[in-house]
Amino acid sequence: MLDVTDLVDEYQTGDQIATRVASSDVLQQLAKANPQFWGGAADLASSNKTALKDDGNFTPDNYAGRNVYYGVREFGAATATNGINLRGGAVLT
Repeated sequence: MLDVTDLVDEYQTGDQIATRVASSDVLQQLAKANPQFWGGAADLASSNKTALKDDGNFTPDNYAGRNVYYGVREFGAATATNGINLRGGAVLT
């Protein structure tokens, strides 16, 4: 089981920080702690800050990438992510 007790806890109630920025900080730490953790978004990754900074995009030319750009289909994004996780990560043949 992943130990997340050491995740960033530098934020305090009343801090003037956008929630998407704080969320991005936590996502980056989760990605470092868990190699099975992927980032993904439709066309707003730069705005909602869901891209994993230390990883490239998952593409036919880069299977090591952990950022998936799903397009604007939320159901399809959730379905693809669930399939990847149920399978046990990306298994390429």
